[in-house]
Amino acid sequence: MAGPKSPYGRVKIWDTESWVANTDDRVAAVMAANMSTGHDRAVGVYGGNITSDNGYRESHRMLDDNGKEQPIDVTQTWSVAASVGAAQHFLGERDFKEMLFKNGLPWVMLFDGLPTSASGPKDPEDGTIVVVGDLGEEFGGDCLLFRTARGLYEATHRAEKGKLAAALAALPARGADADRSRLEGEIKAFSILRGATLALADAGGRYALYDFYGNREPARGGKIVVPLDGRGFFLRGDGRPGSFAKLAEAVRHGQIEGIEPIAFQALDMTEPIESHPTLRLRLTNVLNRPVTGALSVKLGGLKLGAVPARLTLNGNETRQLDIPIVGGSTADSNNYPLAARFDVSSSLFALHEETLHVNLIAHRTITVNGSLDDWKGVAPQQIVVNEQAGPSLTEAAWLPWKKFDTSVKQGVATAWLAFDDDFFYFAAKAADTTPDPGMLRYETRDEDADFYPPVATTSSKDRGEEKLVWPEGIRRFTYRRDPELPAGSMPNHDNFQIAFNVLPADQKWMYPYPPGTMPGYTGYVTTDYEYALNPVADSHGGGTEIWRLQYPGMPHKHFYPREPKSGLEGAVKGGKLVITRDATTRIVECAIPWSEIPAVQAAMKAAQPIKFSYRVNDNGWGGCMELAKNRSISKRGQAFTVDWAEHWDNELEFRFQK
Repeated sequence: MAGPKSPYGRVKIWDTESWVANTDDRVAAVMAANMSTGHDRAVGVYGGNITSDNGYRESHRMLDDNGKEQPIDVTQTWSVAASVGAAQHFLGERDFKEMLFKNGLPWVMLFDGLPTSASGPKDPEDGTIVVVGDLGEEFGGDCLLFRTARGLYEATHRAEKGKLAAALAALPARGADADRSRLEGEIKAFSILRGATLALADAGGRYALYDFYGNREPARGGKIVVPLDGRGFFLRGDGRPGSFAKLAEAVRHGQIEGIEPIAFQALDMTEPIESHPTLRLRLTNVLNRPVTGALSVKLGGLKLGAVPARLTLNGNETRQLDIPIVGGSTADSNNYPLAARFDVSSSLFALHEETLHVNLIAHRTITVNGSLDDWKGVAPQQIVVNEQAGPSLTEAAWLPWKKFDTSVKQGVATAWLAFDDDFFYFAAKAADTTPDPGMLRYETRDEDADFYPPVATTSSKDRGEEKLVWPEGIRRFTYRRDPELPAGSMPNHDNFQIAFNVLPADQKWMYPYPPGTMPGYTGYVTTDYEYALNPVADSHGGGTEIWRLQYPGMPHKHFYPREPKSGLEGAVKGGKLVITRDATTRIVECAIPWSEIPAVQAAMKAAQPIKFSYRVNDNGWGGCMELAKNRSISKRGQAFTVDWAEHWDNELEFRFQK
């Protein structure tokens, strides 16, 4: 495949089947956003939602020149077509230029004008600006930068979700499944931005606003007011010299209302609480104007040092506060609930809540035997996606020797990390009541077994049983069954995945962000080394296997049968892996030799941090269990294999114990 440095040029990216813009109001936002992310062509609409002739072919007839009736084809145009036409009119053949706000909201995308002639320069006055308040409507709010800065309407009504949470907590541990599902859905539901606006002067009619159908929205009192929600709106100048540049400046300095001013990112501590580590709190003013407010921060029962009573941030400024922890003791659970609030006024504020941890990789030698006795005293790293796991959760989740009881079916896991001179160690336990017979041994997999054999037997009522012979000289290419991939999530198996993010951006295999945008705007590489910790089925020899899923220099792949091989792929040599289980608890313990992860070893020797995450797969449940899930420093991304499953960026920072 031709890459950016290939003599054949860059690979052109076309969106052919995303179909996320199947409604009228999504087309402008999706087409503009896709082009801003580097797509050369973008539609995102199922063709049948634009036009259709199904059902009309025989219903209309007309007389031909000879007076005979003939059937005619009738094309029905649906309302989505109007939105597609508007997007084509304002964006078609135009090149994406840049995001206007590269460190804030809303999403404002600038597009160049069309060339003045076949070989002429671009018309500087023919540009289009697309404004979208909330791209979460189209792509999911968890995938976006600044995702913790929500609408003030939503923030004002968070108390309602608090009441729902109280009602959920009051449900009995068993039963009431319908009520539990309903309440959990309402609590977790993503709310699209509403009631927010961007206002700018229309310069005496020189600027015009158009909706997603291409209808002009009138200015009122000399002001253009752009609704900030999930819809896309077009802004255009009047074509006079300098009008487009002035329009862009008017938008840059427009009045943004209805959005929380601050996007919070909280980074975990990386030293024991008793050593008085630092709470690192990153604040981004997503608005285009300065804000001054009162900041309050609480971190569980820990005592914090000086927190600025009042703080001023310039428009679109990011600032990291390093707040010392001056008192308190280690929590056995390694959970420290954070609550932060920034008040500009009674009507402009930002709220954030999140559970932080101490991310410290213990310096000790582990005997890999599956007992977990060596892990006592090591800081646990919990994943809890089953919030109704039962009364045993609090204790069993972080104590290595405790088993989960039968009330905990799934959705809870705890891991521990350690290292010595020879290995990186990882251990975890997960609540699991659905045994798995195991997986393939991928090192010795018979890849032909996934395809039809040379001779296959079939039967039918008419012809009885017969043997089908594959034609000689033709490669057997048709799958006889769904393939099993080593990541463990297709199909779902009981395994674990671990991932390391250590290389700088310029050493990763994919550009960090498209030109004209900013880091984190699109999906980006957050894993350099990734391993599947797999149980091998007795039918494939039994035991375990550590399979290398990602490695620097290895082509990105999913290990389908007969997929082209790389010399860097394969089972890890010199590693250790033990997997045990009983009726309620699954345990994994492994050692990865430093020779397998040299960049991680280099960071360890240099006393530099790394980023790490783990994932739990379960054959009885397909939910996402990853350490970085829902953390403010992360967003939905591409940290683990396989690409099409839900993953969260591998952005949790860990340090090696001194």
